[in-house]
Amino acid sequence: MKSLLIATAALIGMTFSTVAKDATVRGMGVCAKCELGETSSCQNAIQVEKEGKKVTYLLEQNDTSKAYHSNVCSKTTKTIAYGELKEVAGKAVLVAKKILVDKGDVTISGKGVCAKCELGETDSCHNAIQVEKDGKTVTYYLEQNDVSKKFHGNVCSSPTDAMAVGVVAEENGKMIMIPVKAAKTVKLSGTGVCAKCELGETSSCQNAIQVTKDGKKITYYMVANEISKAFHKNVCSGPAKTLAIGAVEEKDGKMHLTAAKLSVVE
Repeated sequence: MKSLLIATAALIGMTFSTVAKDATVRGMGVCAKCELGETSSCQNAIQVEKEGKKVTYLLEQNDTSKAYHSNVCSKTTKTIAYGELKEVAGKAVLVAKKILVDKGDVTISGKGVCAKCELGETDSCHNAIQVEKDGKTVTYYLEQNDVSKKFHGNVCSSPTDAMAVGVVAEENGKMIMIPVKAAKTVKLSGTGVCAKCELGETSSCQNAIQVTKDGKKITYYMVANEISKAFHKNVCSGPAKTLAIGAVEEKDGKMHLTAAKLSVVE
């Protein structure tokens, strides 16, 4: 009976898979036929470097995947996609809900809100961050991936200062982002320094900010994003009073800051 079921499934094109889970996949977008020679017809795939090995994620042939295929059929393109990840016949398969050309991370910060509860713009709860630019409010809508869903509890009941890191695009006159990180933000006021030149703690230049709390000096080491890199000239030649806005986390016994805004305090 079991053999009969398997044979019947093969005849009608059915596949058995594990339970799908939300996932964001980021790597090199390729054609599984033209580039990899793994499929008989064109199909999107994303190759990701993991522990020195290439892991291939096949993108199921839905409308989203088909619309993106021109970006990878004759060439390889840095790609980010999110959707439901499952295993089919021993292969990782992503049922993509959104795919973008990966032009690199952008960091945004402002007021984190729910696009339904606060803005009344969507039928269901949806994260958004409102950013002030040139006297205008620009709303970035965070796509509903695993990162965004995990963060939503922070903004659904009331707006909060927030930031997000991810890939940004404009669609139908709106700014959207596939986030790879989302967090509440804090303000830190202290002394900006170079962790290499001033502190002698790193082998290459890295921003840090030292803050005194309850009589103790705490050093926050900054993640090397585009904001931190642009600010480095202010602290590499010597310490400077600094105001930092960003997300804080403790890792390996040290405090780390993903900066959303950095400024020298005169």
